[in-house]
Amino acid sequence: MKKLNMFNKNIGFFTSLLIVILLGVIGVTLAAIIAPFEIIGVQTTAAPIDVNITYDSGSNGSSVVSSGALLPISDSNVTGINVTDSRVLKVKFRVSGVSGNPENTIYDVALRNLVVDCQLKTEDVKWRLYKNGSLLSSGNLSPTFDSMEGDRLVLTEIQQDLTTSTDEYVFLLWISDNCVGDVSLCTDNLDQSIYFNRTFKGDIKVEVSSKTKKALVRPTASAIDPTTCS
Repeated sequence: MKKLNMFNKNIGFFTSLLIVILLGVIGVTLAAIIAPFEIIGVQTTAAPIDVNITYDSGSNGSSVVSSGALLPISDSNVTGINVTDSRVLKVKFRVSGVSGNPENTIYDVALRNLVVDCQLKTEDVKWRLYKNGSLLSSGNLSPTFDSMEGDRLVLTEIQQDLTTSTDEYVFLLWISDNCVGDVSLCTDNLDQSIYFNRTFKGDIKVEVSSKTKKALVRPTASAIDPTTCS
């Protein structure tokens, strides 16, 4: 049985068990699209820039949808690019440039056109981005990490070089279980039921530029109370 953190020390075991069973069928609905690339901040406008974006047909298509399967999972079970647990959204895609691109072409990987229920804008909803098998960056959906201005969340901490070589990316998203081990010890302040029956949607975009690389400075804001969305 998945150990969801819905246990309240003031209610009995069988009531808690019933809640777990009910929530097991109404988890988060999540959709991600590997979208066409976007040119931003190009200095040399006379030079065309092109990007090849492909997906791993063995793992996913260009559209990825997880309906009701995104349930809390211990971070220790999010084992990297080979994770197969259905509680983790996994998107695998590849990026390469063309020989005619300017030599200084760089890019970011970002989530654009985000539609995120406010209850999911929390440190418990975490993500990782792997490049060529190695962890490149990680974070969460809380405004204290990134306020996602303009419905945009940049995943790369600094721009990557766009060359004719192919870079393989794996993006993971999951709800971190904040009470693991003996579930009878979980208290009401660890209740994660508010995350269920929520929606997350976004496009994975490669944002191309010919500017000089610059480390990302994330916009931040105060944390959101998921019970009031304020």
